[in-house]
Amino acid sequence: SRRSGDHRTAYVGLTEANLFSGDSNYVFSQALPGVSILSYHMMLGSTFGEQTATRRRLIERIAKSLTSTGMLQLGLTRSTDPSCPTSYPNGIQRLDQQTLILSDEIERQLDRLRNPTAPNADSSP
Repeated sequence: SRRSGDHRTAYVGLTEANLFSGDSNYVFSQALPGVSILSYHMMLGSTFGEQTATRRRLIERIAKSLTSTGMLQLGLTRSTDPSCPTSYPNGIQRLDQQTLILSDEIERQLDRLRNPTAPNADSSP
């Protein structure tokens, strides 16, 4: 298939295979411009022997990671708000602490992306 000419189009592969990168133990995804691979291996409850592992929890973890991957593919920076799904998750516990609600910081970045000619609300007059 052909790649889209739209720079906002990104392709994401989803796999159960575990990803590694150097000394990193918790690699949820790897990315290049326009393409990412997301591993849900480290998100599986069975990986950690969670007694309350559920499909719903796995889906929520994947959704948070896909949100972050998508925002980064659009060129947005990570949020400093720890509850935002674009903040850096350094492990499964951090991923679980995130919500599916974007921070104001990310919303502003998205607004600038949607309407690049609008005045920047972050700049001082």
